[in-house]
Amino acid sequence: SEILDVIILNITHRFSEISKLKFLNLLDATQFTTFEKVFPQEILSILLKSYGHFFDPDRLKSELSVIYVDPDMKHRSVFNLHKYIMSHQLHAVFPELTKLLRLILTIPTTSCSTERSFSCLKRIKTYL
Repeated sequence: SEILDVIILNITHRFSEISKLKFLNLLDATQFTTFEKVFPQEILSILLKSYGHFFDPDRLKSELSVIYVDPDMKHRSVFNLHKYIMSHQLHAVFPELTKLLRLILTIPTTSCSTERSFSCLKRIKTYL
């Protein structure tokens, strides 16, 4: 019983701040059409709460709005979007977006798989 309590406590603590990674959805190409209609201000706020001192919020919002409507950007993964921007010399046009892409690309992959983490956490709690 005590061992299980420690395991549950540690798992809960480990995943308690995973909601801070919701900003990863800002560059989820499958949601660009939705974001084109309604800008994800709440998700942007999550990013700015943790990393606001690295970004110009108004410029980042403008740059994101541009890529949400651009057909060349719509179906690209984060890696391919970064590659596209760099190969077409667009990093000067989209400096804030470039910073966001670099931030996302440097987050360890284990942190990026939020949905899988929640699923795993649920299975462990169910098992216990």
